Amino acid sequence: MRFEELNISVGTHFSLIIIGQDYKRHECKASLMGYQKGKRLLVELIEKPPQVLLHEGLSIEGSLSNALGHLQFECEIDEVNQSSSPYLVLDYPTGMQFKALRKEARLPVDAPVEVVGNTALGMATSAMHGNMLDVSCSGARIIVEKELTKMVTTINVGVFLTIPGLEQDMTLQAKVRKKSKPSSDYPDYSFAYG
Repeated sequence: MRFEELNISVGTHFSLIIIGQDYKRHECKASLMGYQKGKRLLVELIEKPPQVLLHEGLSIEGSLSNALGHLQFECEIDEVNQSSSPYLVLDYPTGMQFKALRKEARLPVDAPVEVVGNTALGMATSAMHGNMLDVSCSGARIIVEKELTKMVTTINVGVFLTIPGLEQDMTLQAKVRKKSKPSSDYPDYSFAYG
């Protein structure tokens, strides 16, 4: 896999691991400013520990997560610019390892939902309120106020989804595939599902 195949956006934040003067590994925060296919990356340093002295030829490790997975790579510093906003010119990443976490990208959303659970016996739960936190081509993550029991085999999710250029009022029938992590932004909704 090549760096440009990941379609990483300019401005994406990631971590650089650099060995400092104390011979320890230090994490530096960086932001992608751009890249030239097969030749170099241009990154802005956002945060750097004082133990790290930057110079040409210094080996670094980079890592970033995006909507599809996690990337780790190795490269060297080609050039250091110590202006008011320091940036680095890095050689093209080698030793790239990409671990795919999902097949499709997830888009963050924040839409209220109404959920009704259905059992295999044809019974329905009372409607409960919640929020949809993200959506992809193959599913979504929702948080709700009440727990869905093991008797619930499918759910009906009512949502008014607004994405730039699209507004759609929908009722979706779905299967709960897994429990998920609740969001601290919604303390009243303690149960999360994918």
